[in-house]
Amino acid sequence: MYQARETGICPVREELYSQTFDELIRQVAINCSERGLLLLRVRDEIRMTISAYQTLYESSVAFGMRKALQAEQGKSDMEAKIKQLEAEKKELERQVQDQKAKCEAIEKREAERRTLEEKKHNEAFSPAVEAAAGVSPRALCPCCQEVVTHLFDALGIQVCSSSSFRFASCACICLSESLK
Repeated sequence: MYQARETGICPVREELYSQTFDELIRQVAINCSERGLLLLRVRDEIRMTISAYQTLYESSVAFGMRKALQAEQGKSDMEAKIKQLEAEKKELERQVQDQKAKCEAIEKREAERRTLEEKKHNEAFSPAVEAAAGVSPRALCPCCQEVVTHLFDALGIQVCSSSSFRFASCACICLSESLK
């Protein structure tokens, strides 16, 4: 006997039903030819419908497979792009670190240069500041007084304002010329 499945699509069961239906059509056509022709049309219509469903099923399975393959390929493409972008990100982070290190080195070098410049400046002007610290700007002629006042302000030295004018202590060219 045939091994037909009870549920689902089974070609053996389909063949058995087809043979049974054909026998029924033959017997009905013997008794009434119009009913037999009508049953033939029903059988042909059912076969066309089943064939259409099979074609639709096969095309939908093929479509599903194409979509699954596309998704799998798209997934691998995305994974490759992710790896590439992560590598690019690491490279950019490395460049940022390099630039930060360069910036810190430049800042350190500039701070050292500034310290050295201040040290040179202080060494160069230290004797002049010490000498000028004992002299009040009021003891100078007006043009020298202005220069010394600006110098004292720049160096942060407080000026004694109680001193009186002593033009004789200023050895400036303008005073020397006026005394001649």
